[in-house]
Amino acid sequence: MKSQTTSGGNMMISTNMSDCKQISFGLPNFGNTCYINSSLQFLLTAEAFCKELSNLMDNCMDRPQAKFLRCFVNLWRMRNNLDVQGQIHKDNLLMDLINEFIGLNPSFAISDRNSALTFLCQCLKQMEEAGQMMGWKNNSTPIYPVGSNFKITMKKVTTCSRCGFQQNILKEMNYISLPLVHNSVDQCLSSIVNNRQPLQDKCQMCQKQTVNYYWTFHSLPKFLILYLQREALNKNSKLIKLNNPVAIQPQLKINTRTQSCNGHMYQQSVYLLSLSQIYKPQKENSKAEARNKGNNKPVRESHTDTMKDEGESKSTYRLISVINYIGRKANDGHFLTDCFTKNPPQWWTCNDEFITLTTEKEVVQKRLLNAYLLLYERVNSGRSSFSSVGS
Repeated sequence: MKSQTTSGGNMMISTNMSDCKQISFGLPNFGNTCYINSSLQFLLTAEAFCKELSNLMDNCMDRPQAKFLRCFVNLWRMRNNLDVQGQIHKDNLLMDLINEFIGLNPSFAISDRNSALTFLCQCLKQMEEAGQMMGWKNNSTPIYPVGSNFKITMKKVTTCSRCGFQQNILKEMNYISLPLVHNSVDQCLSSIVNNRQPLQDKCQMCQKQTVNYYWTFHSLPKFLILYLQREALNKNSKLIKLNNPVAIQPQLKINTRTQSCNGHMYQQSVYLLSLSQIYKPQKENSKAEARNKGNNKPVRESHTDTMKDEGESKSTYRLISVINYIGRKANDGHFLTDCFTKNPPQWWTCNDEFITLTTEKEVVQKRLLNAYLLLYERVNSGRSSFSSVGS
């Protein structure tokens, strides 16, 4: 693709010479707001979600509780050169969004060096709450886009090795947190969902301390957000950045084995393709993870007995965006985002208002040390036959 980079006001625009299409992704930095820009550019890459939200907002633009959503949708429309109601400059629109965010989150200091993960999670929460106030629901029309596009349901399976009693607890979340215990994203994710660990609690049935547990996927979203835990506390309780090299897979294939028990269906196991070598485990959890732990909540609890395999479901996810944290220290760095567009099919690096062309190959090679948040889009899913019996 032949291209040139030109300066356009407060942003740099990369122009495709074949059709002169301008991709206006740039967002101005108002002072330590790179984490806001990178989070928004990350979310705006989820085209299906943004389009669905835009369609829902057509009849809600003037409602007071829709102001934050209105600003977000208008940013997406500007990004795609679509009509925006009223004459408004992008800088003013972004500032309106930030001010609305502050109004709803008065304890959040925008000019502080905040985490992109914290802002991203709060954005999704704020969008969901605004949708609920307007009557949007997760299970009926109109369906609210946050739940239908981003919600992941994980299942914690606990089993007593002595009496066989099993308990399943479902948790909803908007992202999956990955400790950097391996040198590739797929292997880090695989270790999360397949790793059996002892549980300190006693078995509810036999009261013996012989219980272990593991996590698996119960349901998968349209857009899968993965958080790489690059922040940790050292032995002196000081926040540090982990610069472990982690290979990013452009494609993830996630297989979930569906099993039935007494007429009920459960997701019993999941595994990922393409395994890699192992790094030493990370000992400390990150502060950002602790701040956002409240987004993951239990849904319900159930019990199972003998399982029978019903089949295997496979979902293929494609990488479409990466938030990167550039810098050697946890509290002194810069966030920028790599984004993929389908029309034209092209990767872009969004560094606040500066937009440059890149490629998928460059992204996965250059972001080994700095990738912070990954956004994958499901491109297909299917089911294959499976006939073994287990217990």
